[in-house]
Amino acid sequence: NIEINSPVTGEPEFYFPPDISTYRKNVGAVVTLISVMVCMLGVFGTFMIKSFATDTGSPNYPIWVVPSSIAFWTAGAEPQQYGCRTNAEGEFVEGLNDDTPCDAQEITGFPYGSTVAGIWNSVQILVLGGIYAGIASKLNEWENHRLNTEFEDALIVRTFMFEFINSYGALMYIAFIKVPLGARTTLFPGWFGQGMHGAAEMPYSCSIGKIQQPCLMEISQQLFSIFAVKMLSKNFNTVVQPYFKQNRKEGPPGVTLEPEELNPEFEAPAGANPVGPAKRMRSKVECEFDLEEFPLIEGPFDSYKEMVFQFGYATLFAAAYPLAPVLAFISNYVDIRSDLYNMGLFSRRPLPASAEDIGSWEGILDTMGTA
Repeated sequence: NIEINSPVTGEPEFYFPPDISTYRKNVGAVVTLISVMVCMLGVFGTFMIKSFATDTGSPNYPIWVVPSSIAFWTAGAEPQQYGCRTNAEGEFVEGLNDDTPCDAQEITGFPYGSTVAGIWNSVQILVLGGIYAGIASKLNEWENHRLNTEFEDALIVRTFMFEFINSYGALMYIAFIKVPLGARTTLFPGWFGQGMHGAAEMPYSCSIGKIQQPCLMEISQQLFSIFAVKMLSKNFNTVVQPYFKQNRKEGPPGVTLEPEELNPEFEAPAGANPVGPAKRMRSKVECEFDLEEFPLIEGPFDSYKEMVFQFGYATLFAAAYPLAPVLAFISNYVDIRSDLYNMGLFSRRPLPASAEDIGSWEGILDTMGTA
């Protein structure tokens, strides 16, 4: 900021040049674009892992299967064939472009490769989202917005651009890219459609041969993994972590406090008691002062972000996974109780603040609802 004399009052005030502001906003936009591209590579890597873990044409497929001797509930299931490719007629051949007959091997058990890929994607959403949240916050502060409203709107737009790819990228790939471009056409290499390479047909668009599985099943597995991992992470961050942090109060460096010294008594002010020195217990206000301050902007922002993207899971992909709204309801109930527990016991009393509306979140919700 540059200190100048106000053209209205003549008093000194701070001034931020528009050209510097524009430069910083452009740099922030470039960083956001690069972050989105990195996120897309992460989503692509998830499906590369899933392609290897679910490739029944590989001789290493048993690595990703729990044998029926352990997964007892699969003892009576039909064996799975592996080690060969399957053509459009359901015959086992050596390769996608090699019609030489192949003797497939059999294994009975629980294939967990798809589950691992779903959990990996869910953890990736949390990790990348946490890393970018710090980057977005630093960029917003560096851009030096004039008003809180401008600050919040810029943070909302920046976060939504990244989180849309991060949260919905895998689901969008399954629904709109994997099947039309990778599974039903030969425009891309065979691994792009996870081995189908133009052989997938309706209504079983995500599989060929004897094992017929529609894409809706794959999307539902992915959604369930995302909801489960996010719910566990939310409860850990809002309940478990603050609880242990609150019970690990530390004294000065090199000094270990005994349990009875964590909430010590205080000497009463001199002259307060005519009889002599006395001690008093800490008041509720003093106890709350030692707690963490509830962030005025970041606190509600994180809650809005979580609700908006959960709304997208429950509406954009409800046709693929009708249980998503029910899981969203359960997740919201757990969030309400955990947030209440966190704010009531581990945070200072939040300062009330008025707001004209919910900002840019309203437009995002309208767009999702229309889509």
